[in-house]
Amino acid sequence: MAGSAQLLLNGDMESGTAMPDVWWTGGTPGQDFELEWADGVAASGSRSLTVRDANGASDSFAFWAQSLDVANPVGMTFELSASIKLDSVTGEGLSIAIRGDDLSLNNGSAEVFTTTQGHVAIDGTHDWTTYTVELSLLPAEIDRITVFFVYLPTNTGTAHFDDAILSVSQTVPTLELQNTSAENGGSRPDDWWHGGRGQGSYDFAWSDTQASSGLRSLGIGRVDASAAEFGFWAQTIDATSFAGGSAELTVRIRSTGLAGQGAAIAIRIDDTPRPQGFAEAFATTQGNRSIIGSGGWKMYNVSLRSVPADARSVTVYLIHLTGTSGSVYFDEMSLVGG
Repeated sequence: MAGSAQLLLNGDMESGTAMPDVWWTGGTPGQDFELEWADGVAASGSRSLTVRDANGASDSFAFWAQSLDVANPVGMTFELSASIKLDSVTGEGLSIAIRGDDLSLNNGSAEVFTTTQGHVAIDGTHDWTTYTVELSLLPAEIDRITVFFVYLPTNTGTAHFDDAILSVSQTVPTLELQNTSAENGGSRPDDWWHGGRGQGSYDFAWSDTQASSGLRSLGIGRVDASAAEFGFWAQTIDATSFAGGSAELTVRIRSTGLAGQGAAIAIRIDDTPRPQGFAEAFATTQGNRSIIGSGGWKMYNVSLRSVPADARSVTVYLIHLTGTSGSVYFDEMSLVGG
């Protein structure tokens, strides 16, 4: 999909019979909104998607939407643009949004989401005007993208949407980590170091029996859980390529009998050449993504959307968390900047 100029179907809203092809409606419309496939009002062609209040201002909302399937969108940036025409819209106004879902989780909540709401005011009366919104730093597990044109709560007035385009571009990756598959080394893996609290209670293994690719991986094991101790593998690199931008860490993980808090991966930013004192920025899967139990190799990622401009070092951590027993293995580590 990289470099695609248009991913949406019927983006000009012209195709359909009783209703526009592909587009669907939702929200909490009830009897409060009229959602129409308008004829004779359009930025181009003759059709547009319309929403208006039916009974005055409502605390509910309504939307037009379209979904499409994607595969491994790591490094991709999605941009949604649409032309909007407004007639006396008052209240919270309109928004356009992009949502990303991992359908295997089936949790009802978006894994990633971006919207113009709270950032760009879309209200009042105006002729056709183009608005845009971008979504980037998507996890590899995202397999569905949905775009929304939203008529927000407390609105009155009429809104028309036309000429919608969803495009995607591929970030040129900044791959600064060394020995990313843990294959290189003598008595220990090159570039990686281990640490934590209570290191003597952990088995830090440069495993030659577990690997997602190649022959090696980085392992951490512990027989008995401790609420006070943790262990990690880490690598620190220069932050020049990431300062002022973003960073995304992707790792393949396998676990065996991992019980308790489990494992995590993390990104730390410092304004010193090595980690020192409090981090200037930090992001982790801990508390957001559960990595426990026993399972085969699976890809996990964590994103830091805003790396401070004064960043001098980036440290990535592969962590066996406190209160955890069992073993975890890490392989195919990648750090991408954008």
